[in-house]
Amino acid sequence: MLHFFVTLIQKIYLYNMRKILLVLILGGIWGTAFAQNLDREAFLDAEVRFMGGNYSLALERYDEFIRAWPNSPYAADARYRRAVSLYRLGRKDEAYEAFSAIEARYWSTKYRAYVPFWMGVIEYDRGEYPKALDHFNALAKKPPDQDTLVQSLVYLGKTYAALEQYETAEETFETYISTVKKMNIPLESDPSVLLFLSDMYDKLSEPEKMVSLWEEIDPAKLDTPVREQLTLRAAGAYLQTGEQVKGIALYEMLENSSRRDVSIAALQHLLEFEQQRGNETAVSTIVIKVENVLRSDPKALADFWLGLGSNAFHAGKYELARDYFIRVQAIRGDEGYSEDVPVFLAEIIFREGDTARAYQTLADAESRVKGDKTLLYIRMGWYSLLLENWPQARDSLNKAVSLADEAGKKDLADLARIYLAYGLYRSNQADPALSILGSLGDEPDREMRTLLSAELHKSLGQSEKALEEYSAILEISPSNVHARLGILLLYFDKAQYSQLITAAAEMEHRMDLRLLSEQEQFAFNYMQGIALAIQGSYRNAIPPLDRAISLAAFGGDQVSWAEFYRGWSFYRSSQFRDAADSLSGFVKKYPSHPQGYAAAYLAAWSYSRLGEYQNGAAMASQAASIARSGQPSPANAEAEARAWYLEGTLRPFFSDFRGALTALDKAGAVKAPGQQGTSYTIRAAFEKGTVYTLAGQITEADRAYEMVIRNFPNDPLAEEAAYRRGEIMYSAKRYSEAADRFNTYREKYPQGRFADGAVYFAGLSQKALGSTDRAILLWERLISDYKTSRYRFPGLLALAKAYREKQEWELVFNTYTTTLAEFGDRARLAGVDDEAETLRYIMAKLPEKAARLHVAMNKANGVRTAEGRSAALQLARYYITESAQREIGASLADDVIAFRRESPGQAAEAYLLKGDYYGALESWEPAAQAYLDAATAAGDSPQGAKTTGGQDIRSALAPEALFKAARARLRLGRRDSAVEITGTLQRLYPSSTWTNQARRLLEGGQ
Repeated sequence: MLHFFVTLIQKIYLYNMRKILLVLILGGIWGTAFAQNLDREAFLDAEVRFMGGNYSLALERYDEFIRAWPNSPYAADARYRRAVSLYRLGRKDEAYEAFSAIEARYWSTKYRAYVPFWMGVIEYDRGEYPKALDHFNALAKKPPDQDTLVQSLVYLGKTYAALEQYETAEETFETYISTVKKMNIPLESDPSVLLFLSDMYDKLSEPEKMVSLWEEIDPAKLDTPVREQLTLRAAGAYLQTGEQVKGIALYEMLENSSRRDVSIAALQHLLEFEQQRGNETAVSTIVIKVENVLRSDPKALADFWLGLGSNAFHAGKYELARDYFIRVQAIRGDEGYSEDVPVFLAEIIFREGDTARAYQTLADAESRVKGDKTLLYIRMGWYSLLLENWPQARDSLNKAVSLADEAGKKDLADLARIYLAYGLYRSNQADPALSILGSLGDEPDREMRTLLSAELHKSLGQSEKALEEYSAILEISPSNVHARLGILLLYFDKAQYSQLITAAAEMEHRMDLRLLSEQEQFAFNYMQGIALAIQGSYRNAIPPLDRAISLAAFGGDQVSWAEFYRGWSFYRSSQFRDAADSLSGFVKKYPSHPQGYAAAYLAAWSYSRLGEYQNGAAMASQAASIARSGQPSPANAEAEARAWYLEGTLRPFFSDFRGALTALDKAGAVKAPGQQGTSYTIRAAFEKGTVYTLAGQITEADRAYEMVIRNFPNDPLAEEAAYRRGEIMYSAKRYSEAADRFNTYREKYPQGRFADGAVYFAGLSQKALGSTDRAILLWERLISDYKTSRYRFPGLLALAKAYREKQEWELVFNTYTTTLAEFGDRARLAGVDDEAETLRYIMAKLPEKAARLHVAMNKANGVRTAEGRSAALQLARYYITESAQREIGASLADDVIAFRRESPGQAAEAYLLKGDYYGALESWEPAAQAYLDAATAAGDSPQGAKTTGGQDIRSALAPEALFKAARARLRLGRRDSAVEITGTLQRLYPSSTWTNQARRLLEGGQ
């Protein structure tokens, strides 16, 4: 800071001296032209005082100048100098007003750009950090010069630090470091920056950066206090980064400091380090050093051990802390016995889990403690509250209140009164407790007082008032754990789960939940998880419930509920493996839990979804046993029957049909008090029919269904049982009995739910029995009476097929067109459109084979596609070889030949058919030419190409074509040509059967 002000003054001084010299030179030239310029002389006189650091005299001169020459061109500069002088003299408020006036009115001063800096400095000194932040941010973005930039960065970093915005402060100081490096200004020029930046690294736990900073500076250039403070921080940083040798060396260097506080601090850090790594020899050495340094000052030595004990206590090292506190007691003796050590010792015992002994420790020390005992009585009162010894608590806390009031320690008095109110609250004396809280006002401990008030209102059932007070606490302290958990508990108790979920999300956003106590973490995760599960957000519920279960030691009886809801969430989110394992484990762990039945039942379902039916059946049986062991009631009877029924439906999956029937019998036998049965009585009887069916015992299944009809004629399952009787007989191919069962069903339930199915399957049964006409009548009734039946589509297909067997073509065609109109794509997918088209050709007197080939060719878009040409070849072969309409076949062959370039193999087959066509007409020359064309086209076909009949075109069709060409030429009497063709055949296909036939043909023709 001093460097900046000196530089700034020097710059301004040199600037003015240049002007002074210029004036003197001009004065020498022009004589007395400016002799009367007295205002300049007065201003320069004040400037000399200012430059010399005599700010009191400078202030007087500037005031005199402004009064004498208010309109002088130097007046604005004089006002700026005056404002700076006021600041230098410590009159900061007056200086701020002066700078504000310059900023508002005196724009002509050449120093105007520096005014925001001074205003920011004063605002920083006043603690008006947001205002200062605005000024320094503006200067950092647009500085009048480099020196102002540097100092603005310094103050900007300090302001962020004051606002506890440590990351931004660190970033700003680092910007300062990089800036001064570019300006070749030594880092040691402003030690305050080094101290602030090292403090940021310490607060943000960034030892690596501290090490880098230390290694970048020259400690020798720093004053001793600054150097030693930075050395302490650098030593700690080295230890944290694992460079122990360097860290220890720095501490050992400081242990000999002339400043006892530095020496003791270094020894304290060394002691803690050596204790941590268990170096007892080094610990003993350091202890001796400490005692030597402080041997002349027992109080300081006791304070040293007390400080170490306090640090160890807060670090959770209770045994070590206890050792230190005992040393303190030994040094102080009875004469110096104060309350701090017994309070610490009692708290250690309390944290080790023995509240009663913690209280007794303080009670034993009460008579020996000298001086103030307020805190001792407060802690005695607190332990008594935890022990629920309300009279003992009131006695200790009343003493604490009296002592605190006498000593004027209002904060401790209020704390004691709050504890006292809590004791009354726990003694069910809510109104007196509220009265005490009401007397406290809005002074210290407002959070605790309001929190306890909220708890009191909650205990009185005043939820809205409690919620209001919890919210008030959060306005003061957004991270108050007890208030946030209190709000969650209110919502939880009132089953307001959506509000709880929102409040829990806000709590997660506001605070690091890892910093909560384990008990608080359990409570948070427990309530959040169950709320999410109940609201149906099952997957999101599992992580918090997992976390709650991991803290089972702090959850008490609630842990079991967390485990149940976790398993339930797995089940509801279809994570059946985890659900099965979790729920079955829950039943084993908590056999008498209120949710034991639900867990076992859901575990059974989970196993069944995994295909582990044996495990599922076992869990269902266990669920039934749990329900049976409960108090007799309709609900328990229903639950038991439901579990037996589930077991009965699962056992057939692993072929335990006998076990399934036994379980179903148990389900049917369960009776609620004062009732005949449960809702599963009839269902179990019905399901027995299913089990018998699966076991292949059709007759027994039929009897089981008959029993349902007989015993429960008015139940809806009786109708289904009647239908099932026909269904199982049809499946077993006992068609006569099936037809009889379906007819019985139709007679009893003419408008029944399964009437359409009964008609359809009755028709199938009659058809299987050879009664096609009866089947047709049934299916015609299905089509006419059941327009929306799911059996309408298969019924139409069955009816069309039956009509076709009777060759009633018109009826078949009409049925097909109806099917296409009603079922569109579904019908086309089943080939109904092809059948209808085929039927058109059949009705046109075309044989079915030809009809189907015509349809296939048309469907394949004619001879334009390979599939269409394949169908055309088959159709051509039919016409040429099996019908009298050979010309149609020849025409189709010509259509295929037209695509010879695209498909030479298919063209070869077409040429062969064309030759057969001419051969049938005994036109041997065109036949021979067609056969030769077939052989040529076959040679052009791809390797491995097949005919429509599956033969190889090159090795099978080509030799056949050559043989037939030779035969045609021989029949024309052209033996020479036949011999030539046969020679080609022998050369190209020596092992072909057609070659042998050609040879025999020539031999026979000699």
